[in-house]
Amino acid sequence: MDEARSTLGVEVIRALDRPLEEAQPLPATVYTEEAFARLENERLFPKLWLPVGGLHEVPHPGDGFPMSLAGRPVLVLRDDRGAVRAFYNACRHRGTRLIGKPCRRRSNIRCPYHAWTYGLDGRLLSAPHFDGFGQMSLSGRNKEEFGLVEIRCETWHQWIFVNLDGKAAPLSSYLGSFADHYRDYDFSLLRHGKRLSFEVEANWKLLVENYVEALHIPTVHPKYNDYGPFQDYATVADGHCLGTVIEVGYPDDWKSPLSTFPGLPERWRLGTRNLLLFPYFTMVAAPDHVLTSLLIVRSPDSIVWQKDFYFIGEAASDAQFDAAREAVISYYREIIEQDVSLLTAWQAGLAAKEAGPGLFSPAFEQATWRFQQLVANYIG
Repeated sequence: MDEARSTLGVEVIRALDRPLEEAQPLPATVYTEEAFARLENERLFPKLWLPVGGLHEVPHPGDGFPMSLAGRPVLVLRDDRGAVRAFYNACRHRGTRLIGKPCRRRSNIRCPYHAWTYGLDGRLLSAPHFDGFGQMSLSGRNKEEFGLVEIRCETWHQWIFVNLDGKAAPLSSYLGSFADHYRDYDFSLLRHGKRLSFEVEANWKLLVENYVEALHIPTVHPKYNDYGPFQDYATVADGHCLGTVIEVGYPDDWKSPLSTFPGLPERWRLGTRNLLLFPYFTMVAAPDHVLTSLLIVRSPDSIVWQKDFYFIGEAASDAQFDAAREAVISYYREIIEQDVSLLTAWQAGLAAKEAGPGLFSPAFEQATWRFQQLVANYIG
C-alpha cells in the first residue's frame, strides 16, 4: 500500500480507508488523467486474471482472435492439440503485429513483414533469408529461444482468462466466491447467442461502479425498477466478487418461452445474480439466459463494452426461439443504452475536479467502496 499512498497521496488513501459512513471516494483524476491510466496498465491489470473472450470464438484448432489488453497486443488461439493459449501478438524479429483480425483454422502464424512463421504452439518454424538468400538460420542463435512469448491462460466454463505477469493465484482460487454464487447453474448447457458492442466515452471504473450498485435503478432504469425494486437487491462485496443479487426479479406468474436451467433452487426460479469479478468481468445469470461482459480499455475516457448473450441448448440458435431471444436482447439493449448515456454524463462531470470526490451511500454502495479499495491496493 506504500506505493499507492505515494501515487494517490496519503490523505486520499486514509480518506478511502475510513469506515464506509465516513470514507471519501477516489478523486476525479483517477478517472480522467492519462498518467493514472498508465499506472493501471503497469501495476493493476498485469496482476489480475483478465477476461479475453469465450470458447465459442475458438471452436477449432487454428481459430484465434487478437485484442488489446492493458495497452498490449494479445493473440488468443486454439492450438493443434485443442488447447486454448495466449501469446503476445508481436513477431520476435522486429515486433510487428502478427494477426489483425479473427482467423479460422490456420495451420500457422506468419508475420506480414518478413514472413517469420510460427506454429500454433508459438514455436518459431522459419525465418526466411535471415542469414542471406535462401538461408533460414539465425546466425547461430537457437530458434527455440525466439518463439512467441506465451501468456498464462486458463478457462472457467465457457470463458477464457489471461494473467499477464504470470504471478496470480490459480484462476480457481482467484474466482473464489464469484464461482460459488453460480454453482447452481449448469453452464455446460449454454450456447452463445449474440454479441453486442458499445462504444462508451467514459472511464472503465465508472462502468464498474455503476454495475455493482442498485441505487441508480429507479432513476436510470425506472421500468426495470417496477418489478425488480432497487431496495430488494442484496449487495455482495467479498474478495474479488462484487455486485448485487435479487431473489425475485420477475413477476410471480412469469414463465419463460426459452429453455431454463434445470434444478435451480426455488429461491432462484425468479431471481438474478448480477456480479462482477474484479476488475471488469460481469455476469448476469437469470433462469433462462446468461449475459457476460468484458471491456476493451482504449483511454481514460474511452472503452468498448462487449456484451455476450448465452442461452440454453437449442434456444440459442433455433428459429422457433427467435422472437423470445430478441425480446431478451432488446430488454438489455435498452438498459445498456441508458447506462451509456449516464456514464457519458458522469465522465463529463468529472472535469469539474473542484466539485470534490463526493461520498458513499452506506446503504447501497458497499461494493463501490470495496472496488475502489481494490484498485488502490493493486496499484500499490
